Amino acid sequence: MSLPRISGAPAIWLGLAASAWSMLFVWQGLDFTDMGFWLTDYQEFYTHPKAIGSFGGACWLSCFIGHWAGVALGGGVLAYKLGFVVVNTLSAMLSYRLLAYQFGPSHLLAAMVLLAVFFKRLICFDWIGYYEMTALFYLAGAALLFCGLVRHRKLLVLLAGVVLGAGIFVRLPNVLGLALGSAVWLQAWACRWTWREAFAGSAWFAGGF
Repeated sequence: MSLPRISGAPAIWLGLAASAWSMLFVWQGLDFTDMGFWLTDYQEFYTHPKAIGSFGGACWLSCFIGHWAGVALGGGVLAYKLGFVVVNTLSAMLSYRLLAYQFGPSHLLAAMVLLAVFFKRLICFDWIGYYEMTALFYLAGAALLFCGLVRHRKLLVLLAGVVLGAGIFVRLPNVLGLALGSAVWLQAWACRWTWREAFAGSAWFAGGF
């Protein structure tokens, strides 16, 4: 049992549409309040680490990823906004893949995911920030956990714990990702696992976390 590949017209259409929608906000310029604060943290992550604000210290992985996204995409405000496009598109594609396993790939499903991308833009930044990275880490962790449970692969369950545990350093409140470990017990109940199997699955997840 495995997830369907991200292929075919609906997936391609979704990726292009999500990227195009995100690109509309790349050209809006610099916000000197929140955006200026965070881009300074990204740019000074190595050169002047003491300049990073106390709040940035609780989100050091966001600053680390933001720094290297800026380096990889050429630096400047535009680079961090392109990072937003990349993360937003990856999140949309991953969401589609997870849902397509349950409902089957279709243009309607891709359109519903795209609608969620539209609404997401109303509450999130238009540069690569901890909101976008939090969503991506949660989706990646959930995908690994799902695959690990349905394929009975303990390594994937362990990796799910690692990804969700790393998400704490994207933003401290992401410690709540530990609650996704309850999926192990739901799977154990649905598939009538033994107590030993349920505890073993939980241990693999907690070990990674």
